Amino acid sequence: MRSIRRLVVVPVLLLLIGCTHVMTPDASRPFEPIKEFSSTASVELQNGQPNKERVQFGQNGAHKFVGDYHAWTDAAIQIATRELNKRGVSIVAGAPKTIMMSIDSSHTDVGMVEIKSEITMRVKTSDGYSAVYIGDNGSYMMASIPRQLDGALMRVVREMFLDPHIVAFLTH
Repeated sequence: MRSIRRLVVVPVLLLLIGCTHVMTPDASRPFEPIKEFSSTASVELQNGQPNKERVQFGQNGAHKFVGDYHAWTDAAIQIATRELNKRGVSIVAGAPKTIMMSIDSSHTDVGMVEIKSEITMRVKTSDGYSAVYIGDNGSYMMASIPRQLDGALMRVVREMFLDPHIVAFLTH
Protein backbone atom coordinates (compact mmCIF):
# COMPACT_ATOMS: atom_id res chain seq x y z
CA MET A 1 0.00 0.00 0.00
CA ARG A 2 2.85 2.37 0.88
CA SER A 3 4.65 1.81 -2.41
CA ILE A 4 1.44 2.44 -4.36
CA ARG A 5 0.93 5.70 -2.47
CA ARG A 6 4.51 6.74 -3.32
CA LEU A 7 3.92 5.91 -6.97
CA VAL A 8 0.97 8.28 -6.96
CA VAL A 9 2.26 11.03 -4.65
CA VAL A 10 5.68 11.60 -6.25
CA PRO A 11 4.39 12.23 -9.82
CA VAL A 12 1.58 14.44 -8.50
CA LEU A 13 4.08 16.53 -6.52
CA LEU A 14 6.31 16.87 -9.57
CA LEU A 15 3.36 18.10 -11.61
CA LEU A 16 2.43 20.61 -8.94
CA ILE A 17 5.97 21.87 -8.49
CA GLY A 18 6.71 22.02 -12.20
CA CYS A 19 10.02 21.94 -13.97
CA THR A 20 12.77 24.52 -13.81
CA HIS A 21 15.05 24.91 -16.80
CA VAL A 22 18.41 26.64 -16.27
CA MET A 23 19.57 28.35 -19.44
CA THR A 24 22.66 30.21 -20.57
CA PRO A 25 22.85 31.67 -24.08
CA ASP A 26 25.39 30.17 -26.47
CA ALA A 27 28.01 32.68 -27.64
CA SER A 28 28.65 30.90 -30.97
CA ARG A 29 25.58 32.21 -32.81
CA PRO A 30 26.47 34.03 -36.07
CA PHE A 31 26.72 37.80 -35.70
CA GLU A 32 24.39 40.02 -37.70
CA PRO A 33 26.07 42.68 -39.84
CA ILE A 34 27.10 46.05 -38.44
CA LYS A 35 28.92 49.02 -39.96
CA GLU A 36 32.46 47.71 -40.21
CA PHE A 37 35.28 49.34 -38.32
CA SER A 38 38.84 48.41 -37.52
CA SER A 39 41.22 49.40 -34.78
CA THR A 40 44.58 48.54 -33.31
CA ALA A 41 43.43 49.49 -29.81
CA SER A 42 43.73 47.31 -26.75
CA VAL A 43 40.70 47.06 -24.49
CA GLU A 44 39.72 45.13 -21.41
CA LEU A 45 36.20 43.71 -21.28
CA GLN A 46 34.94 43.36 -17.72
CA ASN A 47 31.95 41.51 -16.30
CA GLY A 48 30.06 44.10 -14.25
CA GLN A 49 27.27 41.77 -13.10
CA PRO A 50 28.03 40.82 -9.48
CA ASN A 51 24.95 38.65 -8.97
CA LYS A 52 25.55 34.97 -9.72
CA GLU A 53 22.16 33.80 -8.44
CA ARG A 54 19.61 32.30 -10.77
CA VAL A 55 16.78 34.64 -11.75
CA GLN A 56 13.51 33.60 -13.33
CA PHE A 57 13.06 35.25 -16.73
CA GLY A 58 10.10 33.35 -18.13
CA GLN A 59 7.49 30.68 -17.62
CA ASN A 60 5.39 28.41 -19.78
CA GLY A 61 2.76 26.68 -17.70
CA ALA A 62 4.60 24.69 -15.04
CA HIS A 63 7.95 25.23 -16.78
CA LYS A 64 10.04 28.02 -15.27
CA PHE A 65 13.08 29.40 -17.08
CA VAL A 66 15.95 30.71 -14.96
CA GLY A 67 19.40 32.04 -15.69
CA ASP A 68 22.53 33.43 -14.07
CA TYR A 69 23.07 36.93 -15.49
CA HIS A 70 26.75 36.83 -14.51
CA ALA A 71 27.20 33.79 -16.77
CA TRP A 72 25.11 35.48 -19.46
CA THR A 73 27.41 38.51 -19.27
CA ASP A 74 30.38 36.16 -19.74
CA ALA A 75 28.69 34.88 -22.92
CA ALA A 76 28.16 38.48 -24.11
CA ILE A 77 31.85 39.17 -23.47
CA GLN A 78 32.75 36.08 -25.55
CA ILE A 79 30.66 37.45 -28.44
CA ALA A 80 32.20 40.92 -28.10
CA THR A 81 35.72 39.46 -27.91
CA ARG A 82 35.20 37.40 -31.06
CA GLU A 83 33.83 40.38 -33.00
CA LEU A 84 36.47 42.82 -31.75
CA ASN A 85 39.29 40.40 -32.61
CA LYS A 86 37.92 40.22 -36.18
CA ARG A 87 38.25 44.00 -36.33
CA GLY A 88 41.84 44.11 -35.04
CA VAL A 89 41.10 45.08 -31.43
CA SER A 90 43.19 43.27 -28.82
CA ILE A 91 41.46 42.14 -25.65
CA VAL A 92 44.02 42.60 -22.87
CA ALA A 93 43.61 42.47 -19.09
CA GLY A 94 44.75 45.76 -17.61
CA ALA A 95 44.41 47.70 -20.89
CA PRO A 96 43.99 51.47 -20.48
CA LYS A 97 40.57 51.31 -22.17
CA THR A 98 37.88 49.24 -20.47
CA ILE A 99 34.31 48.35 -21.26
CA MET A 100 32.29 47.01 -18.36
CA MET A 101 29.29 44.96 -19.50
CA SER A 102 26.40 43.71 -17.40
CA ILE A 103 23.28 41.78 -18.40
CA ASP A 104 20.75 43.34 -16.05
CA SER A 105 17.46 41.77 -17.08
CA SER A 106 15.77 39.41 -19.46
CA HIS A 107 12.24 38.39 -20.19
CA THR A 108 10.81 35.66 -22.38
CA ASP A 109 7.12 35.51 -23.24
CA VAL A 110 5.89 32.15 -24.43
CA GLY A 111 2.61 32.42 -26.30
CA MET A 112 0.50 29.95 -28.22
CA VAL A 113 2.06 30.94 -31.53
CA GLU A 114 5.01 33.19 -30.77
CA ILE A 115 7.96 33.34 -28.37
CA LYS A 116 9.61 36.70 -27.67
CA SER A 117 12.82 37.25 -25.72
CA GLU A 118 14.37 40.53 -24.64
CA ILE A 119 17.72 41.05 -22.91
CA THR A 120 18.90 44.34 -21.40
CA MET A 121 22.62 45.09 -21.06
CA ARG A 122 24.25 48.04 -19.29
CA VAL A 123 27.66 49.18 -20.54
CA LYS A 124 30.18 51.64 -19.04
CA THR A 125 33.42 52.72 -20.67
CA SER A 126 36.55 53.98 -18.95
CA ASP A 127 36.00 57.42 -20.49
CA GLY A 128 32.79 57.80 -18.46
CA TYR A 129 30.21 56.91 -21.10
CA SER A 130 27.34 54.63 -20.11
CA ALA A 131 24.40 53.28 -22.03
CA VAL A 132 21.73 50.61 -21.88
CA TYR A 133 21.04 48.37 -24.87
CA ILE A 134 18.16 46.03 -25.61
CA GLY A 135 18.40 42.92 -27.76
CA ASP A 136 15.22 41.18 -28.77
CA ASN A 137 14.37 38.08 -30.70
CA GLY A 138 11.06 36.56 -31.69
CA SER A 139 9.91 33.55 -33.64
CA TYR A 140 6.75 31.71 -34.46
CA MET A 141 5.58 28.17 -33.87
CA MET A 142 7.83 25.44 -32.47
CA ALA A 143 10.49 27.96 -31.43
CA SER A 144 13.37 26.93 -29.22
CA ILE A 145 13.81 29.03 -26.09
CA PRO A 146 17.61 28.47 -26.01
CA ARG A 147 17.84 29.74 -29.61
CA GLN A 148 15.65 32.69 -28.66
CA LEU A 149 18.11 33.63 -25.95
CA ASP A 150 21.12 33.12 -28.25
CA GLY A 151 19.60 35.54 -30.76
CA ALA A 152 18.60 38.13 -28.16
CA LEU A 153 22.09 38.07 -26.61
CA MET A 154 23.79 38.40 -29.99
CA ARG A 155 21.51 41.34 -30.79
CA VAL A 156 22.19 43.17 -27.52
CA VAL A 157 25.94 42.99 -28.23
CA ARG A 158 25.23 44.11 -31.80
CA GLU A 159 23.33 47.13 -30.44
CA MET A 160 26.42 48.07 -28.42
CA PHE A 161 28.54 47.99 -31.60
CA LEU A 162 25.99 50.14 -33.44
CA ASP A 163 26.49 52.94 -30.88
CA PRO A 164 28.72 55.62 -32.47
CA HIS A 165 30.28 56.47 -29.10
CA ILE A 166 31.38 52.85 -28.53
CA VAL A 167 32.84 52.67 -32.04
CA ALA A 168 34.67 55.99 -31.52
CA PHE A 169 35.93 54.77 -28.14
CA LEU A 170 37.36 51.65 -29.79
CA THR A 171 38.83 53.35 -32.85
CA HIS A 172 40.45 56.51 -31.38
